Amino acid sequence: MDIIGEPVTADGTVVGTAAALRAVNSEQVQRRLHQLDALLLHSPEAVTVCDRDGQIVEWSAAAERMFGWTRAQMLTSDSLRLVPPEDHEQFRATWAAVAGGEDVTPYEAVRLDRYGARRTVNVHLGAVREQGRFAGVGATFRDLSERQLRDRQLAELLDRVSLAAAAYDLDGEVTFAAGGGFRAAGIDPDAAYGVSLLSTSPAGTAVHDAVQDSLRGRTRDFQVLFDDRQWRCHTAPVLESGLLTGGFVVGLDVTEQQQSEDRLANALAAAPLALVCCDADGVITYAAGSAYSASGVEPASTVGASMLEMYGDSVDVADAIGQCLNGRNVDIATGHGGRIWDLHYRSHLTANGQPNGWVAMAQDVTGWLATIPQQREPVYPSPIPELTTVAVATAQVPEPLVGFLERDELTGLLGWRGLQRALGALSSADAESPFAVALADVDAFSLVNETYGYDVGDEVLRHGMHLLGGLVYGRPA
Repeated sequence: MDIIGEPVTADGTVVGTAAALRAVNSEQVQRRLHQLDALLLHSPEAVTVCDRDGQIVEWSAAAERMFGWTRAQMLTSDSLRLVPPEDHEQFRATWAAVAGGEDVTPYEAVRLDRYGARRTVNVHLGAVREQGRFAGVGATFRDLSERQLRDRQLAELLDRVSLAAAAYDLDGEVTFAAGGGFRAAGIDPDAAYGVSLLSTSPAGTAVHDAVQDSLRGRTRDFQVLFDDRQWRCHTAPVLESGLLTGGFVVGLDVTEQQQSEDRLANALAAAPLALVCCDADGVITYAAGSAYSASGVEPASTVGASMLEMYGDSVDVADAIGQCLNGRNVDIATGHGGRIWDLHYRSHLTANGQPNGWVAMAQDVTGWLATIPQQREPVYPSPIPELTTVAVATAQVPEPLVGFLERDELTGLLGWRGLQRALGALSSADAESPFAVALADVDAFSLVNETYGYDVGDEVLRHGMHLLGGLVYGRPA
């Protein structure tokens, strides 16, 4: 039985006591006590309970690990023992607010451990009530010290790269911001803390919609113009123990890259060429050139499409793509869409020499080929069935196009067509002298380009071919 007593007063004077008996389900009480014990023992967050006077009456196992005091040492201790002296006034004000029935939003604070070290913690307070009356305060503490250390390490790392990264809570308010991209654009990342990405970005804008998507558990990629800088961004949700706690955004300042791409697109628009860049999966990442327009195709419409799906019906193109994915460069001519194309495929390699995509440049040579006089037999076998009756002897090719067709523009050495013609002449039945073919390769040449730049790489190729020519012919090439 539970005895409930209340004083009886008359004219402000206590004249007696009224008592009542209430049946208590002892099994229910015991079950709740076991649940409380389990919570105090196994909760990953530190849990404390204080009475109305601020004395600690419960101290969980996680609190022992976080602050260093045992339960026996902390029971009946004043809760101010955990609070730095300069924060006592703020602590009392918060305590009064909880006691008065106010809901206090979880907040970050500094608390002291047994050795006087300061720990940054997230504090969540709630009032304990008995029969509707204030009886104390329950508190949970989440240690943020390790997170702050990780944040500092991450900030130091991000400051070394040209990225801008920010994390935000469920309200869209920035809780972390760092990155060399901020500073390169003249933006102070510290000024972003506490800024709401949802309120500062109007609904319907790319940033607002992307942040909202991340807070609904979805990722998003987008581009945005900010302070005259072009940013390529990615947003994603942040999960802790499977629960959505916020999101993050990573941005890359692509202003210079965009300007370079615009200049390249303008240059290609004035040249009868088509340029295509693809990733390792064969997906087109960039496309430009007036040759597209001439064939009735808008370059931007091909970005994101599969090169193999678009041009895989051509055996030559499919084979060239396969060779590029194996790190080889290929030069071919092929027919597509009723046009004849001269194609140059160049494999793109990573720093460790692994192919991760390719670049293809194409020129429509249909009109030019139509000007070449036809002969009964070609000078050398053509890889295109449509060209089997076309003679491409050097003497018949307009002089400005001889180098384009037969020699590498950079080194002046024979290209695919020139080499095939030369080999055909050497191996003909009336050739008198035996000959040998040697293949040479510059190992890990992509490292030269990536370390010193393409201008230096071009010069290395020219010099290397000069030396090679001297070895073969006994004189410079």
